[in-house]
Amino acid sequence: MLARITIRGKEFKPYSIQFVKKPFLWIKEAFDEYDKVCIVTDNQTCKLFDKELQQLKTDKRVEIISFPYGEKNKNLNTLNKIVTQLTDLGITRNSAIIGFGGGLSLDMAGF
Repeated sequence: MLARITIRGKEFKPYSIQFVKKPFLWIKEAFDEYDKVCIVTDNQTCKLFDKELQQLKTDKRVEIISFPYGEKNKNLNTLNKIVTQLTDLGITRNSAIIGFGGGLSLDMAGF
């Protein structure tokens, strides 16, 4: 792990943001800590790492949400679709949401 930041507030439980060098190894380790792991990525990154992502999907606790690549998709409509999918998949505060890819994926996962 490169860094871990814990976010605290009066209105919500603390949660952490982690920056890692080897994400696929970390995701496998996260299985012990979280009830589900959801990877949020754009469709281009999804294609580039298809083999690795499909290997992770063999665990029923892993979900992958992808959205169209490109800055034009950084909008509330795309975010709404992601939030709807997170809800439908049963992602909770006991789950890990991982932004995988470039800045857009991290922005959408972190929002």
